[in-house]
Amino acid sequence: MTSDDLKRQRAEALLCEPAFDLIVHGEIQEAARINDIKPERVAGYWLGKRGPDGKAGQKAGPDERVIYGLHGGGFVMGSAHPDFATGYIYRKMFNYVPKGYERIYQCEYRLSWSDPLPTQGAFPAALFDALAGYQYLVRDLGFRPSNILIMGESAGANLALQLTRYLAQTALPALGGGPEPGAARPRGQLLLSPVPDWGNTQEGPESSFVKSHNNDMVHEFFKGFPTKSLVGRLPREAAWENSWISPGSLRLPSPESLFVGMPPTCIIIGGGEMMLDGVRTLRDRIVADNGESILTYLEIPHAAHVPMTHAWHEPENTQGYEASERWLDSLE
Repeated sequence: MTSDDLKRQRAEALLCEPAFDLIVHGEIQEAARINDIKPERVAGYWLGKRGPDGKAGQKAGPDERVIYGLHGGGFVMGSAHPDFATGYIYRKMFNYVPKGYERIYQCEYRLSWSDPLPTQGAFPAALFDALAGYQYLVRDLGFRPSNILIMGESAGANLALQLTRYLAQTALPALGGGPEPGAARPRGQLLLSPVPDWGNTQEGPESSFVKSHNNDMVHEFFKGFPTKSLVGRLPREAAWENSWISPGSLRLPSPESLFVGMPPTCIIIGGGEMMLDGVRTLRDRIVADNGESILTYLEIPHAAHVPMTHAWHEPENTQGYEASERWLDSLE
């Protein structure tokens, strides 16, 4: 299916039921209690092959694989709708995926706001919604977890890591994979410029945050509003001490063994990104907990934030897609 075919597809929002049965992790439950967050019904959108009736959302085929995408936007903006900017990434991915991937699913998640906007969607609201989308794929459509690739960019990559970590370390028999932790773990995760550190613990005169300031475009997301909105009623220190919110923070109380059990992971980051230092810290922690073989890591020289989002960002745009293709092929 070509990019033009995908652009002509009519976007239909399909609802996912709340993931009540999957909210079993103590630390996440406590954060939800403090921020008064409950599982909710969310919408999602399909790209790619439709069913015989021409509608999206058909049951999984025998051994069918699927990409589950989570959009970026600093947790304060953006949409899973294919017309949003990151829809470009998922349409273009069809040119690079191996045989067996005929559909891509994107799930909406609650955005985080705070004063002067109406307060809503603090952590872990987005994780609850991402779990609802995963539940929809596995329980409603019949995809095997081992056939689901989780993908995200920027804040969506932070959320993809939250979701994958939760699935890898939590016993979720409600998804039908057995009682042991990790039974519902996905095939892998593709993280494009994941936001690693909402607490800005890596900032300093010699940091990438300062040195790449004039090369990047994420400045507004680190001026306080997204962090305040995401933390919500949690203590302010959660911005740098909560490993789910800031997995690359230098001020985590116990950074060891946070990412045990990760599936194959690919991180792609621009060499000219302000967040580069934090992503390197995240990279090193994943390797320390799982070994080098689990992680494929690429820094695209001179690239700004998520070059795969921008058609004009060549040759770095194509380099990112080609690296994704090589990694996906390595999972076969």
